[in-house]
Amino acid sequence: MAEVTGIECIECGLALDEDPRVDAQAREPCPNCGSKGRKVFVLASETVTMHASTDLKQRRPGEPKPTIEQREGQSCSTSRDKWMEHSRRIDRGNDQYDEVVVDPETGEIVHEDHSPLTEHRGHGSDKVPHRQTAPPRVVRRDAAPPIASSGSR
Repeated sequence: MAEVTGIECIECGLALDEDPRVDAQAREPCPNCGSKGRKVFVLASETVTMHASTDLKQRRPGEPKPTIEQREGQSCSTSRDKWMEHSRRIDRGNDQYDEVVVDPETGEIVHEDHSPLTEHRGHGSDKVPHRQTAPPRVVRRDAAPPIASSGSR
């Protein structure tokens, strides 16, 4: 939102009470110095909303994946088009998956899952089958070109 808070003569600084939308050619000159130049002071404001989350990972030497992964904070729900309170803990050492999603406006538990991690399948990136790529085609430079068949024997 923008709001004009004041107008001054650009030459002498006299505060003027006039419409800032008036074209420079059509406006009255400054009664003090005769200039038609103006400084227009505008107050602009905007509301900013912040959302945060914290991620934690516990790793052990020699283990390819973290032993514990945890996320606490806010995440955007695309299906509800709003921010939700989200708590997730993946504990590979104890084979446990815990997740709770709460609507902060109503306190409603939107999603809750407490299950063994080994049974937690078909969620997130596991929902989409991984794209199978063909192995790269190897062309041998020393091989003879294929013989074209003539169609008759």
